[in-house]
Amino acid sequence: MADAVRKMKQDWLDLLQRELAAAGSSDPARDAFVIDAYLVAANTRRELFGDDSRLALAGELAHAVIDRL
Repeated sequence: MADAVRKMKQDWLDLLQRELAAAGSSDPARDAFVIDAYLVAANTRRELFGDDSRLALAGELAHAVIDRL
C-alpha cells in the first residue's frame, strides 16, 4: 500500500513539473514543490483539525504560482 501511495505522489509531482515546464516555468521542480506544499498544508489542516478554512487560500496561492508564468 505504501508503495502505491508513493508512486501516486511521484506521478502527481512528475505531471505537475511537466505541465509547469510546458507553461514556461524557469524552475518547474521548485514551482511544483511550492504548489504541492500549499495543497498538502491545507489538506493536513483539514484532516487533522477538521478545518476547511484554508483550502481556498491554498488554491489561490497555487494559482498565483501558475499565474506568474
